[in-house]
Amino acid sequence: MDKTRSEKPSDADRRQARRARVQHGATIDFVDQPVVIDCVVSDLSPSGARLETEHAEHVPQSFDVIVNDSNEVYPAKRVWHGDGKVGVTFLTPEKD
Repeated sequence: MDKTRSEKPSDADRRQARRARVQHGATIDFVDQPVVIDCVVSDLSPSGARLETEHAEHVPQSFDVIVNDSNEVYPAKRVWHGDGKVGVTFLTPEKD
């Protein structure tokens, strides 16, 4: 008897845009508090990123990611965290 398993889509299959592997130094800015956490942006797409930090469990639900080299600021929302990594989706400004 041949059993066929239904496979769960991988993270890459569920993303809106393909992520590029990068290594950018950055900071996580808590916005409403005078707190920043150093991190590395390791995957990046127009809609989100994966951040690596020793303090993943302390990252708030919403924050800004500031890329050191370009000083670009990405308002972000935490989607998941664990094992020193944080998955984020970038927030787009609301239109009036």
